[in-house]
Amino acid sequence: MSDTEKMIVKAKEHLNNGEFEKAAKMFDKVIKAEPASSVGYFGKAEASIGVTKFSMVEVAQLYKKAIELEPDNPFYYKSYGDFCLDNGLLTQAEEAYTSAIKLDPEGARFYYSDLAIGYYNSGMLFPERQLNMTEDDIARKALHYSLKALDMDEKRAMDILSKK
Repeated sequence: MSDTEKMIVKAKEHLNNGEFEKAAKMFDKVIKAEPASSVGYFGKAEASIGVTKFSMVEVAQLYKKAIELEPDNPFYYKSYGDFCLDNGLLTQAEEAYTSAIKLDPEGARFYYSDLAIGYYNSGMLFPERQLNMTEDDIARKALHYSLKALDMDEKRAMDILSKK
């Protein structure tokens, strides 16, 4: 096992133990040792969420760097999408989830399901960040993703809902 791999293992241990600042510092060492380490940037992004000194913009940049270094990793996109949902950034979340779905179409139902619920909750939690969107707009979009998760169109959903 290389020194970098050992640092990654240690950083992940810190992350799993909720020692976010230690994890972020260890992932910094990984990045310094291996500047093209997508794992280093992704891990630092994940750790930085729990460290108040990192801004939302800084964390987003770390996720984007990990994605840039490993653009075929759907987990990176989904995690970045989750981060966006947690911060009321619906458009960015949609883009990230769409990228994950393109890379992992077999997981589409799960991605759409997570996006639907996250989209609705985030939109209602951060209404001030949803410019020109009403609660109905947010609910409509969440329902759209819910139907995609169920592999169902609006007509079929309406038919099912109208039956008693």
